[in-house]
Amino acid sequence: SQFADSKSNSVKFAIGDNALKLTTSSVDSGSSEDTLEVSYASAPITIGFNGAYLIDFCKSIGGAGEIKVSLKDAQSAGLLEPEGDNRPVNVKYVLMPMRC
Repeated sequence: SQFADSKSNSVKFAIGDNALKLTTSSVDSGSSEDTLEVSYASAPITIGFNGAYLIDFCKSIGGAGEIKVSLKDAQSAGLLEPEGDNRPVNVKYVLMPMRC
């Protein structure tokens, strides 16, 4: 979220072919793009979230381990849950999408 617009904190997720491409930009800071390997076997989807809320979720589960993100479509809320090393943490986080 360091490169996200200071008002919206928008971070775009483009998910498909076992890859998550994170993109963000602002007039002041420029832009940033990173691709992560993920386990994903559905139709490609592009959805935006507030990066500050994503960071809050990571902090609440300790910032280590895997995260499961469940998505219906680009207009519906996403459900974030800890996986792997963090699975014993009993936290579910509902995150509304943003226009990206």
